[in-house]
Amino acid sequence: VPLAEKRRQMRKEALEKRAQKRAEKKRSKLIDKQLQDEKMGYMCTHRLLLLGAGESGKSTIVKQMRILHVNGFNGEGGEEDPQAARSNSDGMY
Repeated sequence: VPLAEKRRQMRKEALEKRAQKRAEKKRSKLIDKQLQDEKMGYMCTHRLLLLGAGESGKSTIVKQMRILHVNGFNGEGGEEDPQAARSNSDGMY
């Protein structure tokens, strides 16, 4: 009887290890997918380096791009007007 009990215990441990390995593999695949999605998002992101002296309008360009292409005009942030941003940015192209 002790030998049969020992075998049963060993089978149980083996099944638990297999289940743990499956769970680890599933979690690993999920993490890999998240990393791949983040990488694709990063690769699709446009980055722009604005160089210039102080008071040359670098932050104004960033604000205009944000209004035009990201979240639009929301009424916050002072006197920002989307039409003014469009007309101001027309000369940049």
